[in-house]
Order: sequence, then structure tokens, then C-alpha cells
Amino acid sequence: MDRSFTYTFERGENIKFSVWDYVVFGATLLASAAIGLFYAIKDRKKNEADDFLLGGRKLSVFPVTLSLLSSFISAITLLGTPAEVYIYNTMYWWISIGFIISALGAAHIFIPIFMKLEITSIFEYIDMRFGRLVGFVSSFIYLLWMFLYMAIVLYGPSLALNAEEMLKRST
Repeated sequence: MDRSFTYTFERGENIKFSVWDYVVFGATLLASAAIGLFYAIKDRKKNEADDFLLGGRKLSVFPVTLSLLSSFISAITLLGTPAEVYIYNTMYWWISIGFIISALGAAHIFIPIFMKLEITSIFEYIDMRFGRLVGFVSSFIYLLWMFLYMAIVLYGPSLALNAEEMLKRST
């Protein structure tokens, strides 16, 4: 398959941030740091893990839903879903139905058990149920999987952005 463009890494070029790119990037970092500092100062007397990980178990449904949604949707989803729908038409809705069924099942089967045991993750449950070694091994496998997954999540959009830049230059 022939291409009418070449990627910047193939030509040995480096694309640099403009002043406005640095301003937006810096503002984003400052806003995130300000939010973190505000809550660090506000809640400095609280040292409970539940306060840090679960918001003291006092959060309403809306922020928990937004948190789960933002962690569930990645750049791969944003780039891949339109391509899946384009290639396979509306068959993609079957995946959505499966997601809804699995989310409802988790909400009604697993979450009540976690709440009753007052645990924060599946790894804590595995540690309680099967012992420290199995809990450690499962945590290590998950960390390895997430390390590899995040590499793909970051690589996909970078390819898309690079291809977009190449299309802009070729026209």
C-alpha cells in the first residue's frame, strides 16, 4: 500500500510546541496542581485510606459515575469506535448491551460484597480470600498488564496526531 506522505520520524523532523501550546499545557498543569494543593491543605488532618481512595464513602452517584466513565473511556475507544461502526455498521451496539449487562451485574453482585466487607479493590478481596501470595501475584500481573496497556493507549493517539499533521503538510 503506497502512501502519499511520510511521518515526521521517517524524515527525521521534530515538531516543537509553539508559545500557545506551552501556555495551554502550563495552565492545565497549574489548574491540576492547584486543585491538588487545595484539597491537600483542606484535608491535611485526615489520614484514612477510605478518605483518600473512596472519598470517605460519602460521595453521591454523580461524581462516582463520572469517575468510572472517565477511567473507562480511553483514547483507543475514541479513535476505534468510529472505525468499528464504519466497518461493521450497527453491530457495535451489541458490545454496548454487553457492557450494560456486565455493569449491572457488577453493581448488584460484587459491589454489595465489597461494601459489606469494607474493602477498596478486588485485590484486597483476593488477598483476604486466597492469601497474601496470590494477592501479590494478581496485583503484579495487573500492574504489568496496565503498564503494557498504557503504552498502547498513548501510542495510538500519537500515531493519529502524527498522521493528521502529515495530512496538513501535504495539502
